Amino acid sequence: MTDIMPIIEKITKERDLYLKRGLELAQHPTQSPEVAEVFAAFSAAQAEFPAIAKSTQGYGYKYADLSGILGVIIPILTNHGLYFTQYMTRENVLHTRIGHSSGQYFESQCKIPLITPEEFANANKKTSYLQELGSRRTYIRRYEALAILGIHPEGEDSDGR
Repeated sequence: MTDIMPIIEKITKERDLYLKRGLELAQHPTQSPEVAEVFAAFSAAQAEFPAIAKSTQGYGYKYADLSGILGVIIPILTNHGLYFTQYMTRENVLHTRIGHSSGQYFESQCKIPLITPEEFANANKKTSYLQELGSRRTYIRRYEALAILGIHPEGEDSDGR
């Protein structure tokens, strides 16, 4: 029989790291002092959002990639005087903003958990360290876009495996 304590310690460390990073992901949304125009325009745009197809195959499941989502949604937003943007800060916080031609906006913020070089080395990844960082950013950008837009790709949600 193997000693189970190292396994329990490993699982506990992984859980604690996950909880720490999970808590770091929670940020307060921000908005302009006035929001009536941006919310009215966004509500009208949302009524026109079609179902988003899961057209990208990856890791044994299909998902809607970021360019597919934005390719469908941005023209609709633009028709209502709205824009969508995402930008990163030096603190590795992703800001996802819906803005209106009036200057009004609302946005979400999400701190992207980084993988340390040591974690990367121990994870036996088949990509480079920079590819892993880019992958994490793209993944969070996609989920933040879906969340702020209030949309969900059609079909069963199976890409969270």
